[in-house]
Amino acid sequence: QITIVDLLLQIPLDDADRKDGYDYRVLALFHFQRIPLGLIMQSFQGYKVMVMDVMPKTIGAMCLIPGDCILQINGVKQGSDAAAVLDTVAKEMEQKGFVRCTVERPATEVAKATAAFTIQADQRDLPVAADCAAYVKEALKLLKGPDPKSIMKSKSSAVDEAHVGFHERIHAESVIPSDIADELLIKVLR
Repeated sequence: QITIVDLLLQIPLDDADRKDGYDYRVLALFHFQRIPLGLIMQSFQGYKVMVMDVMPKTIGAMCLIPGDCILQINGVKQGSDAAAVLDTVAKEMEQKGFVRCTVERPATEVAKATAAFTIQADQRDLPVAADCAAYVKEALKLLKGPDPKSIMKSKSSAVDEAHVGFHERIHAESVIPSDIADELLIKVLR
């Protein structure tokens, strides 16, 4: 089955939604088996979602760059919930094989600097796969548990302190092949 996708010639945004200093594009993300989406997104300015990072060799890396803000998905305006936007993109790609995203991309130096500052200032954890999340939570509980008892004895105890020592001897030899004449070797002082 072949699906023909017609790309939009006009960007379906009202002029009121557009800002100076930004380019508005419609990007098509196509679903490829065994290639992940590879996007890390976060709410930005309270009403849109910004692409914070793009994993290399993924579907997201083919079209999006860090700093892009996703405004619409298949003509439907999106809010500021990054998880919901990622979920919508994944579902649409799974159902239709592609998704059309209207993206706001910084064009001027001021807009690019604002996006770069937002990305650098963001303190985030790396994403955890959904099937591993339960294991990670359990491991974090174990790591954050009470401090273990020290195996070192305090100085006030009656037992003598244990001493650990290392005795090393280094022996170095220079091996000169027998076919080299010793009289040709000259010692160099530095």
